[in-house]
Amino acid sequence: MFRRKSITYTNRASQVMQERIVSPNVEISTIHSFLNKFLKPFFRNEKVIDYYLEIYKEEIETTLKEETKLNRYKERFQVEGEVSEETIKSNLYEIYYNERQYSSVLNGGLSHDDLLNFSFKLIDRFPKIGFKLREMYDYIFIDEVQDTNAVILRFFYNSAKDSSTNVYFLGDKMQEIYNKYDGSFETEFREFDGNLSKTFTTNYRSSEEIVDLLNNLYQSSSRVKQVAYKGKKGQFPQLVFTDNIEKYLFDNREAYEEFYKLRTINKKRFQNINNSGKSAEEIYTIYQKIYPNNGRVSVMDVLTNSNYDENPDVLMSFLSLLFQVLNEYKNKNYGEVIRILKNSKRNLSFGKFISVFNNHLLKIELHEDKLKLKEKMNFFIELLESDSSLETVLQELVNEKIISSDFYKFISSYERNGSFLYTDLFSSSIELFKLIDEYNRNPMVSTQHGVKGEGHKKILFVAENSSNPGIKIYEFLNLFTHFYTQNKFNFDSFQQFFYNFNRDIFLLEDKLEKKISKIQAEDRKQYIDDFQNIYNKYLDNDYFKFICLKQNTLQLREKTCLADIKIIFNNNTVRSILTAYKLFYVGCSRAEEELVVLINASQIDNMTEFKNCFKQIGFQI
Repeated sequence: MFRRKSITYTNRASQVMQERIVSPNVEISTIHSFLNKFLKPFFRNEKVIDYYLEIYKEEIETTLKEETKLNRYKERFQVEGEVSEETIKSNLYEIYYNERQYSSVLNGGLSHDDLLNFSFKLIDRFPKIGFKLREMYDYIFIDEVQDTNAVILRFFYNSAKDSSTNVYFLGDKMQEIYNKYDGSFETEFREFDGNLSKTFTTNYRSSEEIVDLLNNLYQSSSRVKQVAYKGKKGQFPQLVFTDNIEKYLFDNREAYEEFYKLRTINKKRFQNINNSGKSAEEIYTIYQKIYPNNGRVSVMDVLTNSNYDENPDVLMSFLSLLFQVLNEYKNKNYGEVIRILKNSKRNLSFGKFISVFNNHLLKIELHEDKLKLKEKMNFFIELLESDSSLETVLQELVNEKIISSDFYKFISSYERNGSFLYTDLFSSSIELFKLIDEYNRNPMVSTQHGVKGEGHKKILFVAENSSNPGIKIYEFLNLFTHFYTQNKFNFDSFQQFFYNFNRDIFLLEDKLEKKISKIQAEDRKQYIDDFQNIYNKYLDNDYFKFICLKQNTLQLREKTCLADIKIIFNNNTVRSILTAYKLFYVGCSRAEEELVVLINASQIDNMTEFKNCFKQIGFQI
């Protein structure tokens, strides 16, 4: 009997695959749940715990200097006097995955990122652990490899190499939009058996007109021409020009009411949310500070997920549960309401669980108890449909013994680095959180990042630059026009330039011990040879000249000003343009029958060339 393992990156992807594949011989999971299950037997091993203490020695020492965390640790383990490394080791029986953004280093709790980092370091230190993989599975399928860290790919590659276990990687480089992959696995990719590889050429989603556009837009030597299963629909992709995008969208809101709108700037999704006339931008801004875009969990992961079990943020996860109860009760799904009220728990550190709802809420012995429960639920609905502050709502829910006092204490005192995390959010209206939840259950606006994998009959793609995350859509459109007109644009060479240039800049920043954006005049003088070497290395590269040298208008000399040096060696600019290309392609590929791209005409360098170029690839203007 063949044993198969399929690895995906997100919980949602894992869930979709599980719905489609029902077999006792197939395991489907995210990389995090797989590693947690795979390594759990080793996480109690004394040598592994010693290695953990070695890896996190500095973080443990830093944490012990934080009075709040130190006192909490002493209280939990009843420690009197000084807490030493030996104290921690004596109380550490097991390393575990805490399913949070930050690790609990004193207790052995690994965050999302640290689970990956520690796991692969552990397997490097003890290679025999990795070999266990080949004993467990005959076939391993890794999905979305273009957005998978090279360390993860290398783990599966090395573990299965020279064995009977077959590893299959599935992905599309044009959909590499999360900047997880750094290009360092390319050598191993070339070693894969081309005879076993399979290319999928039939596009089942889009009309022939849109597929033709995608084929022309995907300028790559490795591109495989797609064939549209649906055939022609008589509707060509359109470019629409305006000088004011927001005014155009407002003036034409009825014309595009049925279109699924793709926007680059995340915050725009929360303006006039659900056409309510209300803005939830304030909530987005607060959460962006909590979850900056350079972390594994981003603000959009939190604000666009209405699943209690999947949302990585404790507060939004809890609120999604409240709104689920609200919806189920209003729809008279009382059995589901009872199930949620009875079974919803929150996993704390150290394997402890607390109930979200008050345990006495469903204690029904007399008819009067049923009436009281009905009164409580009506009060619950009234609260959640009010415009009261979140803090007021939570206090009322605990006062009425609807949510448990333990959970209320947990959520109201939830902290990070000694500071309460949700203080600013508690003053926001519950109405705004409800609008966000309603929007997530039936969205009509998304971002290009968020739409990956989804299809919609009508797509309105709003072309706009974004600083966070960095997306330079107009720089891409102008670059594509310039190179396509000269028959010189190539995705492979563009991406390879980015991989190489990005690696060189990282190495230089390590040497400088600072980011390029932070260099001073003395750095220019001391490291001018290093700058010159990188400059000379790429001086003949067309993408370097167009992007970094501003179409050959900049040069590196001994007295080149710092501002220009920061432009020339800015790897993030290259990344932002390359990402914009991929997002533009992915956004267009989500359209099934109608595609409209809205362009700010003032951002186009050469309108005549631009129109000619985009007519050639399949747009109607």
